[in-house]
Amino acid sequence: VYVVTGNPGPDYDATVRPGDNLWGDAICAIDLDTGELKWGFQYVPHDVWDYDGGCPPVLVDAEIDGVTIPAVGIFTKIGYFYLLNRHTGELLSTSENYVPLENLFAPLTEDGVLIAPGSAGGTNWSPAAYNPMTKWVYSANIHWPMVMTTRPGQEYREGSSYQGGNASFSNTDGRETWGNVIALDPVGGQVQWEAKTELPMFSGVLVTAGGLVFAGQSQGSFDAWDAKTGEHLWAFKTEAGVNAAPATYELDGKQYIVVSAGGSRYVRRDRDNPPQADAIIAFALPE
Repeated sequence: VYVVTGNPGPDYDATVRPGDNLWGDAICAIDLDTGELKWGFQYVPHDVWDYDGGCPPVLVDAEIDGVTIPAVGIFTKIGYFYLLNRHTGELLSTSENYVPLENLFAPLTEDGVLIAPGSAGGTNWSPAAYNPMTKWVYSANIHWPMVMTTRPGQEYREGSSYQGGNASFSNTDGRETWGNVIALDPVGGQVQWEAKTELPMFSGVLVTAGGLVFAGQSQGSFDAWDAKTGEHLWAFKTEAGVNAAPATYELDGKQYIVVSAGGSRYVRRDRDNPPQADAIIAFALPE
């Protein structure tokens, strides 16, 4: 089983945890029968920026030099996709960055440092997808610069937040926030197309055999793009933001897409009074 791991704590204060802090911020292969760690790949050693792994790994059949290699890939909060041999953990490729970078991995101060990606990502908990026909991977992402501060010496108390600092959404010199949906070649590492969205994306993506990419937008719509070209094909306005991952199923020979729309105060412009709902919406695909 392939799992991604969270960040070490306290999030923004590394003075109490020297070293790489293995195996935080990593993808790990674990033997299901024994629980043994088969291999691990740590993409952010000694994390002090809250860059934990949130996006689930995707399995990829990678064609490299004419050979098909069973691989596993991860989108990350730092805005890079990593592709690894899923049997050995060998790093096969690292993508270009698919969200803007600013002061990435800069040391934190008590006054604060503006950093992009912020602690939200990059790619957060949104599930990614692999299309064996295009041989591309797809993800829904976030551009959200944040001012990160460190506060050394916070006392650990069970049941209380233990961050040793903070990531501020506000004091960012008026920098824009937005999201995108991308298609990326996992072997070459290049972004094949990008569809920008008004707000950061948390919904996750779903790719169908019919060549469609589905994802929900935080401003309140459920959308479809062409998997090959990135052309925006369809949108359905929802009562609140769609911040959950869609799923597909078949019933009586017909394919359906289902998604929940509940909204989120974290990604609305009007954070104090965001639209909320409890809708589960299903759509039938044309035959």
